[in-house]
Amino acid sequence: MLRLSLFLILISVVSCATKAPEQRPPPEVVGLVSLFDDQLLISSTGKFKDIKVDTKAWDINNQFISEYDNQLKTFYRNSIRINLDAKTVKDLIAEARGLKDIYLGDRWQILVQYVLTQAQQQGAKHVIMVHPISNNGFKNYRAGYGVYCAQNLSKTNESVAYFLMRAELWNVETKKIEATSTVTPDQSSVPLMKNCAALTKLKADKLNEELQPVFTELVKRATDMNLQGIGIKNALQ
Repeated sequence: MLRLSLFLILISVVSCATKAPEQRPPPEVVGLVSLFDDQLLISSTGKFKDIKVDTKAWDINNQFISEYDNQLKTFYRNSIRINLDAKTVKDLIAEARGLKDIYLGDRWQILVQYVLTQAQQQGAKHVIMVHPISNNGFKNYRAGYGVYCAQNLSKTNESVAYFLMRAELWNVETKKIEATSTVTPDQSSVPLMKNCAALTKLKADKLNEELQPVFTELVKRATDMNLQGIGIKNALQ
């Protein structure tokens, strides 16, 4: 089995509302799955062209899993990584994206079923699945993570790094979501040291050098928010 490669799942949602946190007993074993792309987009509604940044070297998925693992094990040491076959995941994503005219059910249910089956085989009772989402309230922001260039009233093009994502706590046995937590740009964005004009002039290696530490910190913040949002962290304290 290969460790999950980086793939983007775009799931449209109408609202960024998050279910209220509940006090729940910690799951016996929590499996961890992260489904993010290995490409960051610097986007703007102004004069700057969108820039794609290869983030494969960052290994965002591994960062998320490690952070969840560290925070959960601080309390109960009961989390495991769910190993998924990279080719199978790639094929299931392609199949989901190719489906047309879906009125009932979930476009991604086949992929979710595969994840839950693997989690059960690997001993997990619950799975925390983190993935990108798109949101009508944040149309200028790319699902997952990125940098957005916003022009303020003083006409200065400011740049912010952000996450637009969701965490879901799945019950492996019932195959149902027990809790969700959404992280949106208004909760997660941080201003960058360089504005958009400066960022667009940087070469690829310098862009990576500038952005990677910012997103490493954002991963920690998003993980903390997600664990509180789905109720696990509160229950473990």
